[in-house]
Formats: sequence, C-alpha cells, structure tokens
Amino acid sequence: MIYYALYTGDGEGCEDTIGCNMTFDRLKATTLEEAKIEAINNAPNGVAESCDVVYTDKIMVLAVAEQHDLAPQIAAERAADRERCVAAERATKLAQFEKLKRELGQ
Repeated sequence: MIYYALYTGDGEGCEDTIGCNMTFDRLKATTLEEAKIEAINNAPNGVAESCDVVYTDKIMVLAVAEQHDLAPQIAAERAADRERCVAAERATKLAQFEKLKRELGQ
C-alpha cells in the first residue's frame, strides 16, 4: 500500500487561486498507523512567504492500492494528434498547390 497525506488550511484558496492552501505529499510509511503518525509529524505549520501564519486545519491520509503512470499513454496520444495535424496540414497545402497549378495552367 502507498500512503499520501493531503493537508488543507483554512479556506478554499488564496485570492483567485484555487487550492493554494493545500499540500499533497507521498509518505514513506508502510502501514496506516505509521502513515497517520508521519502525516501529523510532517504537517506544514509555520510562517509562509507572505508572513501570514499558516496552520493545517485538516489532514487526510489516503491509502492507494495501485498507481498507474499514464504519461506514456498521454505521450502516445499527443504524438498521434501531432501526426494527424501534420497530415491534415500537408493535405490542405497539397490541395492549395494543386489548385494553383490548375489556375496557372501547369
């Protein structure tokens, strides 16, 4: 099991930024009890860059049974999209070229 801690502070965000008062960390713990202790010990409390005191109001420990890296699939889909775009652009240019050849009598 893989454990993550989600720390949230007071409020939903800062000004126009949603989620700026949230931190999500992967924990080193191997059991739920260890994860709870680690999450509490690692809770972000202190002074932020803006000199506002930041306290954690809520801590959630998430237990993840499996992780799936979707980066290769996303990269393949983006590459296929790029290939389709290049092919479509080439087809458009070729059609324009053929039209110009007919117009110019070539």
